[in-house]
Amino acid sequence: MSEPVSDKELREIESRAQAATPGPWYVRFLDDDAAANLVGVSTVPDTGRGERWPAWNGSEMGAATLVQFPKPYVAGPDDRWDENAAFIAHARSDVPRLLAEIRPNWQQRPASWSFRGLGIGGLLSSHLPSVANYAPHPHDEKHHTANDPDEDKQQH
Repeated sequence: MSEPVSDKELREIESRAQAATPGPWYVRFLDDDAAANLVGVSTVPDTGRGERWPAWNGSEMGAATLVQFPKPYVAGPDDRWDENAAFIAHARSDVPRLLAEIRPNWQQRPASWSFRGLGIGGLLSSHLPSVANYAPHPHDEKHHTANDPDEDKQQH
């Protein structure tokens, strides 16, 4: 099992987040000059028009997960261009938000507190007094509660 995140590692994560281009970041679906797809991460929202180069500004792009011309030379290992772009774009706001949640209580955490290897259920049951009043997010399609151990058995 890996070691828990150290204070030094947390500071390094914070430094990387602070050094990156300010957000928010967005997924963009564009074309190059030959109408080959380009999926990227931008500081400007997607228009839905699939603009073709040079109708979009390259300086607004921070990363690309798919570039197909003259051949797919940025394509990723598993064809998850859209998903990877969404992950990168959301990381710009997700990482600072998670850091803001973690940092205020970082020094007071129990010495045994480690996110790795526990899974969210283990983390909750090991370190929080109760999850009996868990209120699922309204957008969740399927709600899981800590009080229904048979629910997981029915799904598998």
